[in-house]
Formats: sequence, structure tokens, C-alpha cells
Amino acid sequence: MNTMPSVNIEIAFHPSMFPEPWRAGMIESLRHHLVPGSFLYHSPAQAGRWLAYHQAYSPSRRDAALQNYYRDAFTMALRQAVGDETREAGLRLVSLGCGGGTKDAEFLACCADFMQTGKGGHLPLNRVHYLPLDASATLLVEALHRIRERFAGTAAGMPKAAPLVADIAREPDLGEWITSNTNGTTHIPTVFTCFGLLPNLAAADFCNYLARWLDPPHLLVISANLSPRGMNADRNWILPQYDNPQARRWYFGALGELGFPMETVSVNVTTRVLDDDQEVWRIVVEAELLSDFTLPIYDTEISYGAGQIIEAFSSSRYTVSAMEGVLHKAGLEISGRWLMDSGEEGIWICRRVQHSGAAQS
Repeated sequence: MNTMPSVNIEIAFHPSMFPEPWRAGMIESLRHHLVPGSFLYHSPAQAGRWLAYHQAYSPSRRDAALQNYYRDAFTMALRQAVGDETREAGLRLVSLGCGGGTKDAEFLACCADFMQTGKGGHLPLNRVHYLPLDASATLLVEALHRIRERFAGTAAGMPKAAPLVADIAREPDLGEWITSNTNGTTHIPTVFTCFGLLPNLAAADFCNYLARWLDPPHLLVISANLSPRGMNADRNWILPQYDNPQARRWYFGALGELGFPMETVSVNVTTRVLDDDQEVWRIVVEAELLSDFTLPIYDTEISYGAGQIIEAFSSSRYTVSAMEGVLHKAGLEISGRWLMDSGEEGIWICRRVQHSGAAQS
């Protein structure tokens, strides 16, 4: 019988995921009739349900042209961050919301191809500091396992990895984690990646948070699902991506793990418009209580009445102009852009705008 070699993986936990703030955040969200976003991915079972759903419906898994756009974006980001003369200095890749690691593995493959010595060889990936972050320890292990499989036995080798469990929605301070895992230096060129998170968060605030980390020469590669023509034109073809058997297994899995009996819950997937011209709108998954129910959660009980709604999930959609408006308002300058032909997904390379006379770090 073939067996996989035993590999120990050291994973750090940010204080945002320590038991006390985790419990407090859970209770606060449920009192406001919200399923905490990180809970959707928290358990191994939920991570598995999400991976199955993502595999079936994510454009980046289904569209070969989009996969090529990601590779193009990664290569351009490397050129912009590292340049042609300083490749031997290495690179830091900070993956915010790494998920299952498919895009990170592709980015690291681009790193291995890009960091050529000029002597017919390649610098090993141990010059790359890979810092993946996710709210799910299971997804971090999935990402690291995928990368290990991709590069095991290759000349590139494995990058130096320092995985962190953190709730990025709480905008945690990541400075100590980043510097302590790269010998305390802030001068290594850094690429931050953030794929698919933006629609699930308060986009304006989150982009302001991201901009804080982008001291030169650091940059950001970010992606988002889009609505190319606005809600009225796009609603009918986008909504089925969130209302299907795999998606419902994911939503119901989270509700069941929280303690909601499935026979007392009816799930409806609907939309809300967020601006007058319908360039920004939201898909909302509503769980309606069919009878009165008291939910025991840790040492607290939360009572819900029949007909009340629990928001299980939401995802906002932007037109390209609306999305780029959010980036610009956060002080981010776009230095690369790729859009699917359908307009369904976009990728951007961004830097923080440097004002005249500003100090450079």
C-alpha cells in the first residue's frame, strides 16, 4: 500500500482567531442575524463543501482564457515589484485569503520561471517567502499540500512558508507576522494577493486597509467577480451561480453546524441594489426561520421568532467602472488590468498613489 510521507505543518494563529474574540464575534454577528463570514469556511467539513462549490462554479476554474490572464498578471506583477536587476534579492508573496491554493501555486510557478539567473538556471523558490493567510486552517493545509505536490522533486524546490489563520474581515495588524517571517526586513519586494474576497467585505474600508501595506515597491494583485452591465441586465445569469445544489450544501452546512435544525429553515437567494444606477448590487442568501427557535451558542442563548431572517451569505457585484472607482478612492493606482470577455471577472495590479514630496520607504 502506498502511503504519503508524514509532514509536519506549523500554522500560526493571529489574535483575531483566539477563542475569546472568536466567540465574541460569533455571538455579536448572530445577534444581528448574520452568519459570521469566516464561519462559512471554518470547519474541515465546511472547507470541503466550499472547495466542491468553488471547483464547480468559479470562473477561474472553468475558463482557460481567465487562467491565462492570471498568469499574465502574475508575471507583470513580478516585473513591476522585483524588476530585472534585483531578482536575487528574493520576493515575499503575501496571500490574503489563500483558499485552496490553486492561484498561489500558479503564482509560485511564475516565480520559478521569472527568477532566472541568466546562466541557464533558476533561482530556487527558497528565495521566495510565501505567507498564506486564511480564516480556515483546513484551507491553509490544502494550499500548502497543493504547492508541495506541485513542486516536490523539481529544481525550484519549496518556498519558505509561514501560514497564518486570521480573520481578514477584521482588518488585523499583520506587520509582525510579515517581518518576523522574512528576517525582520521590510525591504524585500512584496506582492500582496487578494482573490475573490472583495465582494464579500465592505469594499471601500477593505481597500483602505490594503493600501496601508503598499509601501514602495510593494504592490497588490486583486480580483473580483463583476457585473458588466449592472443588476437589471445581469441578475438572471449571475444568480444561478449562488443558487445551486453545491452552494446550498455549503449554506446549509454552516447553518447546521451552528445548530439551526434544517427543518426549521428555508433558504432563499435574492438580490439588493446598492446604488441608484444599479452599478453596485448584492446577492444575499437569506435563511428564514419557519418557527420560533432559541439557539444555544457557547454560554449564550439567542432567540429568534418565526419569519425572522438570518443572512447566511452575501456577495456584492460591481461594474468595472464602479470597482475601479473603489480602488481609486482608496488611493490605489492601477498599473495592470485584465477582464474576461464576458466581463464576469477582473484582475488588477495596484500600487498606492505616491504624492509629490512624499517620503519613500
